[in-house]
Amino acid sequence: MIKVTNKTCTGCRTCEMKCPHKCIKMIEDVEGFLIPEVNLSICVDCGLCEQVCPLLQDIRPNNYDKKILAIKLKDKKLIMNSASGGAFVGIAKEFILNGGVVFGCTFNKELKVSHIAINNIEKLFLLQGSKYVQSNTEGTYAEAKKYLDLGLNVLYTGTPCQIAGIMCFLGEKYENLYTIELICHGVPSPKLFNNYLIWLSKKYHNGPIQEYAFRSKEANGWGLTYKFKLNTKTKTKISSVDPYYNAFLKGYTYRECCYKCKFAKNRVGDITIGDYWGIEEEHPNFFDSKGVSAVIINSRKGKKLIDSVFDKFDILESTYDKVSRHNKNLIEPTNRPKERDNIYNDINYISVEEYFNKRMSKFISLKSKIGTLIPTGIKKKIGRVIG
Repeated sequence: MIKVTNKTCTGCRTCEMKCPHKCIKMIEDVEGFLIPEVNLSICVDCGLCEQVCPLLQDIRPNNYDKKILAIKLKDKKLIMNSASGGAFVGIAKEFILNGGVVFGCTFNKELKVSHIAINNIEKLFLLQGSKYVQSNTEGTYAEAKKYLDLGLNVLYTGTPCQIAGIMCFLGEKYENLYTIELICHGVPSPKLFNNYLIWLSKKYHNGPIQEYAFRSKEANGWGLTYKFKLNTKTKTKISSVDPYYNAFLKGYTYRECCYKCKFAKNRVGDITIGDYWGIEEEHPNFFDSKGVSAVIINSRKGKKLIDSVFDKFDILESTYDKVSRHNKNLIEPTNRPKERDNIYNDINYISVEEYFNKRMSKFISLKSKIGTLIPTGIKKKIGRVIG
């Protein structure tokens, strides 16, 4: 019988989906993260849940001779709807056109983030863009297995622990399974994000949030500008002065296991993708205001994926040292800050207005607030002069 706590569990749901007696269900802990609860009255103590838990297994990282790429999608429309250089959507589009099924995370109608399957390129937009909150994988490992057993090619994307989860769930190697893992900092709880959306709607007094995008390029190009839509208004804001976003970027709100992530150093996906932050320093001639992705090929199947879309991207070979210099989570987990000790303490006991105004907003610096008063164009000119 699996015995985990909210400090060790990743919430991947592998144990729940694998349990043959359906005696495990996922419940919210006090911080709003999912953890397994075992029904002892029907559990037969078979131990299968422990055998498939990615945290309890020794998952070998890929030993392939890694190749590091900076890439940007040639399709200007698709890249504008992507968080960075369009690595995911470029690969996923070609995968679907060749008859495959793609799994990734999306916002549902209630703006909750969960994994879904797509086999139609017209719906690929649902999976585009960053979601800085933990996605619910409910049922998708089992769904992916059905497609795999039918002989279809499956591309499963997610955080490294979610990729490790599906590998442990399957328990055998499927040549038709391809995986893409994200460069992950850590994940805040769905409860915190839901409360944030309520706080945001109350702040602007214009009804509930209709749409939300963590990364929008419309106003300032590639970066950390977010956008949300209310009943009659659409707002574009800077992440550094937003209480939820600012706390995320500083690492204050992650799941406890994220600070000891065993997958930060060990690449388990066929491909690792993320923003190529620092591209203007490492490869200045390849910088693009529309975004540049970092792609790490970790396996033979990863190379096959990239080879299939090579003509869809502008591609420059880079090095692990260069890309990891600006993506520290490629070499180590996020350091646990002292602010994490109390960040979730009041989430269940005070109003969302009080929680965000008093508990979260205090972390926004005066420098960040002043920075929002300077037009983006002027800041870019100053940056170029300083650079």
